[in-house]
Amino acid sequence: MSWLTNLRKPAFVMCPPVYISNEIKNNKWMEEDNSTIDVGRALFQWNNLYELMTTDAIVYLLAPKPKLQDQTFVNSFVVLAHQPDIAILSNFRAAGRVGEEKEAGGLLARLGFKVYQSPPYFEGWPELKWIHDNIYVAGYGERSTLKTQQYLAEAFDYKIIPVKTSPYLYHLDCLFFKLSDEYAIVAVDDIPKEAVKAISREIEILPADHNDAMQGICNSIRLRRIIINASNEDELEGEDRKIEVAKNEKLKQYAELAGMEVVFVNLSEFLKSGALASCLVAPLNYRHDE
Repeated sequence: MSWLTNLRKPAFVMCPPVYISNEIKNNKWMEEDNSTIDVGRALFQWNNLYELMTTDAIVYLLAPKPKLQDQTFVNSFVVLAHQPDIAILSNFRAAGRVGEEKEAGGLLARLGFKVYQSPPYFEGWPELKWIHDNIYVAGYGERSTLKTQQYLAEAFDYKIIPVKTSPYLYHLDCLFFKLSDEYAIVAVDDIPKEAVKAISREIEILPADHNDAMQGICNSIRLRRIIINASNEDELEGEDRKIEVAKNEKLKQYAELAGMEVVFVNLSEFLKSGALASCLVAPLNYRHDE
């Protein structure tokens, strides 16, 4: 059993964006953005997030590898909340991502986790979100398959509420964010009604509309009583700025309801890859939820 299961401090994995690139276009955001990522600026923005995370968490770093352009987006595994010594590796569908799971698997094994390889296709932490006990929300459609989500649930003794993803909101973390034990932010405009009802039976829903989801309200990180969210509000103008401000204000209101505060970080370089804050971390335990 990993010693991290008994650690009273949150623990995460991150990977510096040394080799980040949007050369391989594997999502709609990349397909529509022809700009080149400024690696130096990406490293600066990533480091700001890293420093914030380490104020109240242990952060293990994956060594960045050439030819793994998306490795900084830690989608390569998930640690189960109800069986905290088990880590399931991703099995990637998206172009350019195969190999990331091997790098993560080595670290997880050294940390003492029981490491299992998922069948195709499954993309780890962004696609499997814990609610309570052995109940999870499971994303499928764009990157993960429903068949694999069902197989993993049976194999590791948990229950899932399936949620279908879409081309722009292609991971579950674009649609669902567990704010606290009492509340979850849910993109109700982008999730089938039956799934919304099923989630509402397990946790109180704080609704987010389509604009909120597209601006990344659910792509947040919880670090105990702090919510970290990406925003480049100061760089925006006109209608784009108006929509971003509305998302930020809603998130602050929801956080206040749960007795939390929000910290915004500028991660604009990562938007060129279709990614925001939650894409850059993966938890090794669930102390961040306390």
